[in-house]
Amino acid sequence: VPEDWKVNELPSNQNTTGGYHWEHAKKKRTMCRHYFSESNFQQEAVDTINGIQKVAYKIYPQTLRIANELRHPVGHFQTMPPEVEKLNLPDGLSEQEIWKLKKAKELEHETHRKLVKKFMRTTTVLEIANRFNDGREFYYGWSFDYRGRQYPLNTFLQIQGTDLDKSLVCFSEGCELTKSGKVWASRAIAAAYIGTGDSYKTRERWTEDNQALIKRVASNPIDYRCDWEVAKDPWVFLQLCSEYNAVVIEGTKELWQVPIAIDSTASGLQLLSAMRLDKEGMTYANLLPPKKNAPPLDAYKAVLASSRAKVKDDPQWMHLTPYLTDRKVGKPALMLSVYGGSQLTIRQRIAEHFKAEDITIKKEDLNKVTSLVIASSKELFPAAFEALTWLKKLGKIVAERDKRIQWHTPGNNLIDLTENELDIIQIRTETMGKVNVCNGQTQEPNIKAMVNAFAPGFVHSWDASLTHRAFHNWRRPLALVHDSVSVLPSDMNKAVGKIKGAFRQICAGDVLRNLAIDMNVSEEELPYLPWEQNNLLDEVESSEYFFN
Repeated sequence: VPEDWKVNELPSNQNTTGGYHWEHAKKKRTMCRHYFSESNFQQEAVDTINGIQKVAYKIYPQTLRIANELRHPVGHFQTMPPEVEKLNLPDGLSEQEIWKLKKAKELEHETHRKLVKKFMRTTTVLEIANRFNDGREFYYGWSFDYRGRQYPLNTFLQIQGTDLDKSLVCFSEGCELTKSGKVWASRAIAAAYIGTGDSYKTRERWTEDNQALIKRVASNPIDYRCDWEVAKDPWVFLQLCSEYNAVVIEGTKELWQVPIAIDSTASGLQLLSAMRLDKEGMTYANLLPPKKNAPPLDAYKAVLASSRAKVKDDPQWMHLTPYLTDRKVGKPALMLSVYGGSQLTIRQRIAEHFKAEDITIKKEDLNKVTSLVIASSKELFPAAFEALTWLKKLGKIVAERDKRIQWHTPGNNLIDLTENELDIIQIRTETMGKVNVCNGQTQEPNIKAMVNAFAPGFVHSWDASLTHRAFHNWRRPLALVHDSVSVLPSDMNKAVGKIKGAFRQICAGDVLRNLAIDMNVSEEELPYLPWEQNNLLDEVESSEYFFN
């Protein structure tokens, strides 16, 4: 079991009290994984990672056996890709034709390099899993980033890894499936296959209607690979099929050991809307009670619907409607804006989606689509975007004054945002021209970088505080992935209750005004945002898809 971390007065990036037992490793894996930040984490946060460090895991042998036998890539499982064939140029081609063939071959090589990298990761994960596949328990050491989010100390085969990583491990401790536990297990298996966009009732019905598929996949996954490789999270689905078949359908296993997860539906929008007590934002972030048996609301789809409405009667732009249907087009505008993304970054993410889906779009149309979804996001959720603008101004005042940005979270953690200028060395080469190499950070503060990082850093520090407040005294199997929580099915109702209670606590009161006061910024320097008490936070208790 990893050693407990202890609170002390040193910045947490110098705290070596816990985690690994080997002294050399302790110095490389401190409580805070940041070289320059002087964040300091207090008892509530430290108790949280000490608790999850005591959770024992085992290899899940059924999934590992399939991964060892499989000879086809599935999801994040990658076999060695075939070599790229050599480029042979026929005679008589023009320079333009030669250039196009070379460009296509270059893209082939780039794809091959990515697949080889994926294959090497798969090989490493399987090597570690096979090494530990002897029934023994093992543990993860945990630490924080500067915002307080929790991460395992190791890189491979860990609970925050790919769906392949997650499917290869399970809790050592299991549970008997209670009535509610069986319901949560059925929701989880459906979510791994069809996603979380449908209502709980629909997911429960999907599992009930697909018992034969589940049993078929669990019994013979190699021959019936086509049944599970199309799932949203194929390896997690395969693992859940195996566990569900053994515990529920056939009854050959008494205790359920596989973690099931729930995720915040839109963490940044949830927090900013709750801090402003904004009903519209809280509704679309699923913080308020839904209609009976209704599916979770989707803020990203709402952005797309608003964007389509803007162009449907405009002859110049109505041809953009087909580009405004996939939620992955609406998601970057809202999610990246909340986390400080620029219009250029959002445009690039949308362009990557179109490229992945093999959709051709003109540059002018791509620019217009980006502008549309950003404008719709701001119109639909004005309170959240007003808060983001205000936070950026607050960060600028503090960064220019103090050359760093510091604030306290609900657990009294000191969060220290420090960004320095990079030390760039320019090397002139004979064949590659000028090459810039980063030699680390200097001691010169980078004000612009700090200002841009403050709003997302603040939001992330609050979602980390949510998990600290909810689970600092939790004594059951638990894994945390940012704003996602994994527990045993029979513990899920209790976990959801703790999350709701913690959320109401950390968002109570005029949070943004108190933040400015904490950072010594007066209302004369920056007018505080209007805030009026209402009972919307009390309604979070009755929400259904808050974590989904």
